[in-house]
Amino acid sequence: MRAVSGTIKLLAACAALGISYCQPQAGVQLEKVRGRYTNTAYLYSVVVPPSVAGYRNAAPAPNHGFGIDLETDRSHIWVDGSFDVLDLRTSEAIAADTAKTFYETDGLSLVKDTAMTLSGIPARELTMQSDKPHAKLGFSHCVVAARPLPGRPVGIVYTICLQGRADNDTAENVFGSLVRSFQTIDLPE
Repeated sequence: MRAVSGTIKLLAACAALGISYCQPQAGVQLEKVRGRYTNTAYLYSVVVPPSVAGYRNAAPAPNHGFGIDLETDRSHIWVDGSFDVLDLRTSEAIAADTAKTFYETDGLSLVKDTAMTLSGIPARELTMQSDKPHAKLGFSHCVVAARPLPGRPVGIVYTICLQGRADNDTAENVFGSLVRSFQTIDLPE
């Protein structure tokens, strides 16, 4: 299974089945995420709005980010940083791979792909939706970015993704707040 797409496939498949990203598996401990979340392994921070809480796997599990379950229409948001092991290198390539994965996994078609920046780095904002009226996963709204790391063989891929049965203002407001608060952290010397 491919690494970046594998993560997206797993999260999308769980949401489509109504299984939350944040639901603990047997023996898996979760930590609550509130306020500013800082990930020093993948060099970013983001602020979780006070109206919600995120959850992430507790140590010693890898810490890529966290997920938020929203009560509204079984929507889920995840924030992730991962090494670019697929060597996609650009936000355009990551966006194309993300759209392809959601299409193959959930039948979501890309309806919007817009250039933007995420904490000053080139990013893509994607909106994908199903044409099936009763699809378990009806839409996904994602921001993806590629961050090269000078002097390092591999960069970082950032993903902030909202998915659910239907787009709604409450979920979009939380998603927008996460995107606006996202900051990269300088590479340690």
